[in-house]
Amino acid sequence: MSLVSVAWRRSSGCMRPRHQSSGTLPSGTGSPRMRSTGALHTTRPFGTSQSPNAASACRSRGGPIGRDRTATCRCEGPGRYAEAGTSIATASGRQHRRANGRRPPGPLHNMHAQGAHDRLRANRLLAQLPATALHRLAASGQIVEEAPGAQVERVNHAMERVYFPLDAVYSILARGEDGDSVEAATVGNEGFVGEAVFLDLGLSPFCTVLQIPGRALRVPAPAFRSALADPCLHELVRGFVGFSLWYARQTTLCNVRHRVEARAARWLLMTADRAQSDDLPLTHEMLAVMLGVRRQTVSLIAGAFQRAGAIRYRRGRVRILDRALLAASSCECFVLRRDGVGRVCA
Repeated sequence: MSLVSVAWRRSSGCMRPRHQSSGTLPSGTGSPRMRSTGALHTTRPFGTSQSPNAASACRSRGGPIGRDRTATCRCEGPGRYAEAGTSIATASGRQHRRANGRRPPGPLHNMHAQGAHDRLRANRLLAQLPATALHRLAASGQIVEEAPGAQVERVNHAMERVYFPLDAVYSILARGEDGDSVEAATVGNEGFVGEAVFLDLGLSPFCTVLQIPGRALRVPAPAFRSALADPCLHELVRGFVGFSLWYARQTTLCNVRHRVEARAARWLLMTADRAQSDDLPLTHEMLAVMLGVRRQTVSLIAGAFQRAGAIRYRRGRVRILDRALLAASSCECFVLRRDGVGRVCA
């Protein structure tokens, strides 16, 4: 029995639709297109493949081996998403301390002195590059930490920079003619943002925003194209792009066939893995956009997860308390992606 069902049985004692005054599940809970009913007692709002030959080559060269009408993605005009380029690092390379005392990331002028190699290897693609190839790529880039919601890729615009997330998480959004947005893919430290540059598409068909704030290596598109002359980097990037195309088809099946509860559990687990943290800055509205459901549905699911002891949420933050409970409620797509990433980043 699902966590949602268990939690609602505990809270209401009955799940029949006519007992709405007791707080029952809305009809269609088992469908990806969940809808809520006004009579429900909802919880409080949810916060405000690489080839073996390529791998061998790397080793030999020294490398270690909804719909939500209130949250549209305004890709082609001003909106609530900030433009890319709001890096903490200044143009001159000077750095300023943040309120919490941590020094923000900056340009990679002295790779070895700053221990930047170790930081960059937090990205699982970069971790497989030989030191010389990683140095050449990083020398033309910059470690940045942009504002949440920063738009790094816009529909029908040329992408000027490529991003290798270290602990940041980006969402690639699909937008309908009515303005509604839904997440089509998520990218974290297992890959890179900039498939349009690799595929030489000219104008990007995607809208990509920063979902979970963190650090990323930002490389100008011309420098990235030049770096692709390295066969190891080219093979790693090609393998990730191929894997992403496969998983996009799996995500389509997931959105149609799997319960919203299962998709939410999968999404939370995958995002925590990418951010390398079980404490996530996540609002009710954001998760509704990611899953393509109403915010009331998110409240029901998040409340059920919390009552079951799987998560704790407050003031726009989610903390995963029991990964095993979430994994038991997740669909098989979580394991498929985890294993697939393991093969690409082996």
